Amino acid sequence: MYIVSGLKKVPQSLQDLMEEEEIYIFINDSGFMTCRLFREYAKLFVKWVQNQRLIGYFTPKERIILLLDGHPSRKDWKAARILAEENIVAVTFPGGLTPILQPIDVCINRPFHQAYAELYRQKSKQMRNELNKPTLKAAQKRLIIIQCSNEAFQKVATTTIRKSSFECTGTCPRNINRMLSNSFIVNDDKSPLYPNGRYSPYSPQSAKVLTANLEENEWQTVSDECDDDTDSGKQCTTDRSDSYEDQGFSDDSFIDVKSPSNMNEAANNQIEICDPTKEDTNQCEELSLNAKNKKTAKGLIQNRKIMKKRQFQKRANLKISIDGATYQIIENTAKGDCYFKSISYGLYGHESEHETLRANACQYIVDNSEQFSTAFISAEEYQALALKKKKRKRT
Repeated sequence: MYIVSGLKKVPQSLQDLMEEEEIYIFINDSGFMTCRLFREYAKLFVKWVQNQRLIGYFTPKERIILLLDGHPSRKDWKAARILAEENIVAVTFPGGLTPILQPIDVCINRPFHQAYAELYRQKSKQMRNELNKPTLKAAQKRLIIIQCSNEAFQKVATTTIRKSSFECTGTCPRNINRMLSNSFIVNDDKSPLYPNGRYSPYSPQSAKVLTANLEENEWQTVSDECDDDTDSGKQCTTDRSDSYEDQGFSDDSFIDVKSPSNMNEAANNQIEICDPTKEDTNQCEELSLNAKNKKTAKGLIQNRKIMKKRQFQKRANLKISIDGATYQIIENTAKGDCYFKSISYGLYGHESEHETLRANACQYIVDNSEQFSTAFISAEEYQALALKKKKRKRT
């Protein structure tokens, strides 16, 4: 599977190559993997697994494990559903361990790069000589790059090397001592440096099963917001991770509760969040927080006041006092998860429970929607407030 940027559609030369080499080429603006493209990859992988079941290589009910790195596109809910329906378990590697645990990184990538570089030099030189030109056009280079990539991978990724790559990483057959014996791994079980887990402002430093318990999360719906390929390509948004994007809080900060009394209070308070997946306005006013249709929300967390929108600059030890509690702003890229990561950190000392907190909070709101229906203002009220603000600015 190849991703090409800067094109509106796949040119005929690449279409012919797709048929000849049995490869797949996709176009997007960034050239990086996105949620939509990972969804396409999941469909292709499912198709391959189904063919293997038909020829008897896999049994009809055999469970398949798909090992992935932790790229943000892996969080796509539709892709996880596609894989789970074919009895495929998708697991991401812990952060920073792909060079140690991922078979393709350990045994294939380096010889692949060497073989690719040699093939590219040969083919580009050959084409320049045939055309009698010192340089090649972008379309010609693009064709050579894909041809060389495909040939280099077939040359390097032999059956023997693919099998040994899983064995030497201890992935299959499972052998944890393979990983622990690596010179880059330090075993600190007797005196752990991070007894509660390693803190990270970005994401929990652990592996994740993407397809686990899908049937228990039917209340979560899938958004196509991440289908937009005009972003950087390295960041993919879903309703699970960016529910509050473009809200009145900075996306680059989360609030760390420093007051001990407030930490105890947070354990007793219920988190109030309107479920945007419900269409019944009698239960809960729909909360749309995209850039085109923002609505101000009241009481997202019980007994907390919504702070006015501020641009938090990168300043060390920035503290804010609200209702007698002291908060410290810490720079990170948590985006909409900052609420739940900060609460998880306040309650448990780490962020790894933020998804569980969010799931429980949303389910609680769904079950008690009538109680919280007054916590949100309507679109008409918001528009009236927006007009008042504009008039004040003009005056």
